[in-house]
Amino acid sequence: MTVIGKARCATCEKEKGILKCEGCLLTFCYNHAADHRQELNKKMENVIYKSDLIQQTLAERTNDLKNNSRMKEINDWEYKSIEKIRQTAEEARKEFRHTADHITQVKVRLNNLMEEIRQSYQENNYYETDLHQWKSTLSQLEEELQFKSWNSKLQHDPIPLETKISFETPTPRLYVPQLSIPYIKEFRKWSQNGVTFAGGNRS
Repeated sequence: MTVIGKARCATCEKEKGILKCEGCLLTFCYNHAADHRQELNKKMENVIYKSDLIQQTLAERTNDLKNNSRMKEINDWEYKSIEKIRQTAEEARKEFRHTADHITQVKVRLNNLMEEIRQSYQENNYYETDLHQWKSTLSQLEEELQFKSWNSKLQHDPIPLETKISFETPTPRLYVPQLSIPYIKEFRKWSQNGVTFAGGNRS
């Protein structure tokens, strides 16, 4: 703080301000200058407290990341999720192979039936009962083809996977740092009538 002569104190508003703060540029009387500096000391303590708290939290996070059990938990979750997808895919492949085998059987039965119909037609050897039987068999084959069609679309249903995994940010433990008040007071300097004051002691 520097001497500016008579001016109004920013705290008591009396015309006896003799000290000017170089930070906020406000003028204070001698008594309230000490109060103003004490207020700055408290703000400085809060800054130190916050920096120490962040440092402690950072150390806790660093130690937590070094914990291999968390990585194992992630790997286990990945394995279980992939395993469920693999099992579902295998079931779909089995259904596909079953459909392909069934259609192959339908094709063989249809070829045999067509050969029987062709021979009966060429030999003119068929009756109402034969026509009825052939129509019934063809209807059955047609129904099976519609049920097991190559054009069937894959149905994408949601798979009940493992629940989503994520990190839960813990609440930092309350930590009260050990503040060095004498160190803070080293910055408390102002001048009055050309005389410098530091740490509350006149020099």
